[in-house]
Amino acid sequence: MKKFIGLVAVAAFSSIMASSAMAGTWKQNNVGWWFDNGNGTYPASTWQWIDGNNDGIAECYYFDRAGYMLANSNTPDGYQVNASGAWVQNGAVQTKNLRANSQTTSSRPKLVLFDVEPTYRLFAHKEKNITVTDGETWTDTLNIYPGGIFEFSNEKGYTRLRAKVAPQYSQYSSGQNSCILIVYGDNGSVLYRSEEIVERETEPFDIDIDISGQSKIQFTCSSTDGANLVIKSARFE
Repeated sequence: MKKFIGLVAVAAFSSIMASSAMAGTWKQNNVGWWFDNGNGTYPASTWQWIDGNNDGIAECYYFDRAGYMLANSNTPDGYQVNASGAWVQNGAVQTKNLRANSQTTSSRPKLVLFDVEPTYRLFAHKEKNITVTDGETWTDTLNIYPGGIFEFSNEKGYTRLRAKVAPQYSQYSSGQNSCILIVYGDNGSVLYRSEEIVERETEPFDIDIDISGQSKIQFTCSSTDGANLVIKSARFE
């Protein structure tokens, strides 16, 4: 069957994340390998568990936006696939037991927010290295200025948001600047609101938020006196 690539097909499959293919066929053309789901559709811009030899054990593969399997490379969300396209960690292929409806090793890959583009940002940027809390240096962070917003899509259907939060350290401030972290879901619903975060006084802290059913997540920094907010290890799980 000829493979057609179009915006409609890509959009139709952009909402699938690490779904399981119970039936279907691997196919190859002069560009690469792709997977026919058996109903005229194929995965694109997503992970999918596939049991290619029907032994009840599936491997996880990533397909680019044109629907072709990535191999021997890193995926856009920062995970490694081997020469056969299967997701590996420390060289070990990750598998899922379809018959038992449970994974034999790890769960689907987390979505590291530093590695993806936000759907919207305002007075916010990514920072490779930044200093927080009296001199500690963090890497790969989301930095939000007062009134700033970082918005990320959750169209893949993740259920948890986890991250570490601290105020940005500045030797030129009074040390009493403060802010509040608010995390919004759909329709302006407040999923999380922190206590006041005070520069030089607030120790880094972890957040773990239920984002089930939310199609987007917004980080905001509510502040009137100039404190900046730093978020690291932010990920959807």
